[in-house]
Amino acid sequence: MSRDQVIAAIYETAIQPHLYDAFIDAWDEYIQLAIHDPRLQSDPVANQDGRDTLGLDLIRLAAFLINADTHRKPVSPGSGDEALPYEMLTMSTGLEMQVFQAGPANGRPVIFLHGMLDGMSPLQVAQQHFKTRGLRVLAPTRSDYGQSDPVTKPSEALDLFTAHVDELITKFKLQRPIILGYLAGAIYGYHLCSELGTRLGGWWLPGPWHR
Repeated sequence: MSRDQVIAAIYETAIQPHLYDAFIDAWDEYIQLAIHDPRLQSDPVANQDGRDTLGLDLIRLAAFLINADTHRKPVSPGSGDEALPYEMLTMSTGLEMQVFQAGPANGRPVIFLHGMLDGMSPLQVAQQHFKTRGLRVLAPTRSDYGQSDPVTKPSEALDLFTAHVDELITKFKLQRPIILGYLAGAIYGYHLCSELGTRLGGWWLPGPWHR
């Protein structure tokens, strides 16, 4: 990735100004090390191919975590920052699936599909917004993430997850939920909409968000 791409990725996280120069300096130093160290040549963060996206996602994640940690404050009940509740469901496939929830139980149903790197952190950040807008969000954790059981064959992951979401809609009696596919979750969103059709009320595929 180019230096300009890294700068743009950092800006997306709304990083605090006093951390910006330090982050860029650290990346520049790492790139110089990678140039002379063959062991780092395959690292996506050090990859100079402008088409690389994994490296940029790693940069976004690192900047987000650094930025969030610097202004962390004690969590107070009802603040919207408390830990998300979840439950473990045994699906008809025999696999266990971890499902997080946010928002009012009687709200408009939304199914949040998490990304590859940041998991449920966007849902954690936005949970108060969902609550104030009357949206009930269910967030199933895909196989091999969180506490959900892994799949035996990676090629089956997409179809298994679709079956699990279909079962989730029935179990919770959701009326045409909206699919919210975040980053890598968009791939699963496409497949869900293709397979479930009118069982769903629509879909939305946003880019990165922050407070």
